[in-house]
Amino acid sequence: MLLNNNPFVKQNNSINAIFDSTGIDNIDFHPLKGPMVTQTLRGMVHDGPMHWRGDRSGGGFSDRTPQWDGDPNALDSNQAFLKFNPAFVSLLGRASQLSASDMQAFATFILQLRMPPNPIRNLDQSLTASQANGVAIFGGSPSDAPGKTCAGCHTLDPSIGAFGTSGLTAFSADTQHFKVPQLRNLYTKVGMFGRNSVGSLPGQGSPSTPQIRGYGFHNDGAHDTIVTFLSSIFFSFANGDSDRADVANFLFAFPSDLAPVVGQQVTLNAANANDPNVTGRIDLLVARAATPYFTVDSPQGMECDLVVKGAIAGVPRGWWMSSPGVFSPDRSTDPPLADADLRALAATAGQELTYTCVPAGSGTRLGIDRGSIGEDGQSDGLLDAEQCGDVNGDGIVTQADVDALRAQLAGISTPLVPAKCNVADAQGSGAGSCDINDVVAIRRALVNLAPGLTAGCDF
Repeated sequence: MLLNNNPFVKQNNSINAIFDSTGIDNIDFHPLKGPMVTQTLRGMVHDGPMHWRGDRSGGGFSDRTPQWDGDPNALDSNQAFLKFNPAFVSLLGRASQLSASDMQAFATFILQLRMPPNPIRNLDQSLTASQANGVAIFGGSPSDAPGKTCAGCHTLDPSIGAFGTSGLTAFSADTQHFKVPQLRNLYTKVGMFGRNSVGSLPGQGSPSTPQIRGYGFHNDGAHDTIVTFLSSIFFSFANGDSDRADVANFLFAFPSDLAPVVGQQVTLNAANANDPNVTGRIDLLVARAATPYFTVDSPQGMECDLVVKGAIAGVPRGWWMSSPGVFSPDRSTDPPLADADLRALAATAGQELTYTCVPAGSGTRLGIDRGSIGEDGQSDGLLDAEQCGDVNGDGIVTQADVDALRAQLAGISTPLVPAKCNVADAQGSGAGSCDINDVVAIRRALVNLAPGLTAGCDF
């Protein structure tokens, strides 16, 4: 029997070096694990050991006297993910495991996947009265049998990337030891309405409504609702079902890696410039983009970066809110615009502006400098409006621009920004001078050969 040497939660909420949360000197991985609900591949980077039982762990397992020896790899998610390599053979039937370099590349990619914004939590991060009471109960008086609060196991600390777990393991009246799970995606499990009668827990009984999903909450998906789970004799709440409902409402609105405003979008145009629903939404996006949201991956970030895209006088343009209420443009020779001045551009028909809250740290690339993140991770030094050769107006020069320029020369179609194809002639010589020399220049630039793409642009 393989011993579990992952760190455990103690009754006083600290790491236990020898015993589990009940004080039992028996920290092993039982060979009969039973069926488990498949867990998400997102948001694993700070969650420590993997699998419900944490049996994919960077920590060393052995048959020695059970204890956690302080191995720092026990909470290392990268090392834990690398332990999945044997599954390519045993589970998927591959002839051999991935090479060490390929498996590391896989881990590096997977551990960048983040959990999405919570769709239930209010966009301004405010809580309903029920959710607020749920927060108070979650971190307040002890509510489980060993005398811990909910937060005693389910750590909520974005500064260390803990959204319901810090990677520790617990017993907590289950059939065996389980790693404390994260709580960011509970809202996705709604759909199991009712249960077959197998005991006396509230909420059980034959399903009375159509089932959307065949599983619910807990490691085996057997609890149809959070309230049912919290109705176990393991938990105790001062106000009974009322407190359980409030905790459930908070858990459905649990914080996530990304603030709830990320991904929100609104378009301003001449027709809706005075619509309070539109202007109010822009006000909200501006405010949230100036509101700190400290996480381990964005220690000095805001809730989002706000970018604006539109076509001014028929030319694609972009802005990024570089400081509260100030928008930097995608052309170095243009001055930054105040919020009101930028909105005023949309008053002209055909100059619609679309505001989007994007993940913190991505505003420069998505708003004004598509070339800022290359294979080497460095900027090419050219903002989107200054990318000579970017004839399709997407902010970066690629083979697609070569294809668009060829189509123009063949009389098939006209690129969105034909002036930018003029890279082989004198500065400002005009779009009419585009020819096969420009095609050659752009193709050479794509493979890092001279000339550069800055010559000959007609702004």
